[in-house]
Amino acid sequence: MKKSNITLVKLAAKKLIKKNGVTSTLEVKNELRSIYPTTKWFQSDISDIMDDWLNTSKRLTFFDNGNFREYKRIPKKKKAKIVSKTKQWK
Repeated sequence: MKKSNITLVKLAAKKLIKKNGVTSTLEVKNELRSIYPTTKWFQSDISDIMDDWLNTSKRLTFFDNGNFREYKRIPKKKKAKIVSKTKQWK
């Protein structure tokens, strides 16, 4: 698959995860088919891309619900806010 299509798969997945909290390869395929109807989108290709992304990303995870995988993002850890001692006691 072309690199540009791999990027589109990831963008569609991120969009769906942001909107719904989780996504599946079927939802990603349907989203891409609605946005780019002239491009051939196959669920097996999307599954391969999601697997590759899962293996290289520290922020993507999945849950197998028995029928299919549900992918979601792991939130970034918030940095602790440093308060100076002088401000802390005022």
